[in-house]
Amino acid sequence: MERKSMEERLRCVADTLGLLDYVPAATAGLTKKISGCDFSHFDLTDLEAGIHPFITTYRSLQSRTQLHNALSVYDDLREGTSATLHNFQALQESEKSGFPYSMMECTYCFKSFRVLLHTLLGNVHPLTNAWDTFVSLWIGREARLAEYLGPCQFALVLRWLQIRFSAWFTDQHREPVMISVPDFTGLLTKILYEESWMPTLPPRYQNHSFFPARVLGMSAPAPATRALTPSTRRSSLRSTTPTSTAPRRPASPAPAPSPAPAPAPGGAVQGRGARVNNSSFHAAFTPFRQLGLPLMMVRDRAREANRGVPNNDDHVEFCLSYHVLGFCWENCGRTQDHRSHRPAEHARLVAWCTDCYREGGPL
Repeated sequence: MERKSMEERLRCVADTLGLLDYVPAATAGLTKKISGCDFSHFDLTDLEAGIHPFITTYRSLQSRTQLHNALSVYDDLREGTSATLHNFQALQESEKSGFPYSMMECTYCFKSFRVLLHTLLGNVHPLTNAWDTFVSLWIGREARLAEYLGPCQFALVLRWLQIRFSAWFTDQHREPVMISVPDFTGLLTKILYEESWMPTLPPRYQNHSFFPARVLGMSAPAPATRALTPSTRRSSLRSTTPTSTAPRRPASPAPAPSPAPAPAPGGAVQGRGARVNNSSFHAAFTPFRQLGLPLMMVRDRAREANRGVPNNDDHVEFCLSYHVLGFCWENCGRTQDHRSHRPAEHARLVAWCTDCYREGGPL
């Protein structure tokens, strides 16, 4: 049977990847997509069509049990057992995926989708490699990302990724040449740099039973004249994060949160202090800044290759944020490098960036 064969293959690939706890459910809908090579996605507002992370979202134990029971009935139907309308309705209902509420559920979804991509495309396909890189960076930055993401953002993270997966599969379906894969890691940069990134859910899902208005934030729009500072936003997100990691349906929407206080003067961020802009930013670092690479990744990979960030003439490690990105924070541990570089220092940092400030690490 097609579904049973797909289930066995998914489990085999998950075992190879060391992800047996994240095997995607071989639902009837997924099996039909795969057997028909129905990967393209012409309607970006349909979250149930195509191949994307929404089809591997976390399921509670109760949901998994219901799905298992429904798929057992489905397998019996495929063998010729008579069916009732109730059987088909139960299968259709149990196959529906919810939305992630927490970092754990989001990471589960990403690992499960990794198993699916490796099963469909293999481990050398550019799209698979791009997703592997994204998942690795996401896991390494979970703690930092959790400061910026709350229950209402995790589904939007999947929406951001779904748009790019759906567009890529559709473009590749239409074109006879290889289409460049999306840069999924750009999402991490946007979140951590507090840049605009949040898409909107399609209207048909904004009243989804697993995604109530309380989480959507539709109960009351934020006042236009008062913006949240990063610290107050993170505090607000933590206070609204559910204690349970499994999706649940609340009895009624919670009231809208109170307006946040006005931003602190000087763009101060709790723990970092005020933002410090590099007024003498050198254009030689513009190509590196445009790569959009997380600094932690750059430092880690350079350190692994024994090519750690060098020091300035005062024996202080170069501050990549200040000189490459053009800004830093007053509580940085490298504030002694928040100054214009001497010619020799500048040449040394540019040379290091040329060799090490790369997505794949040092040459």
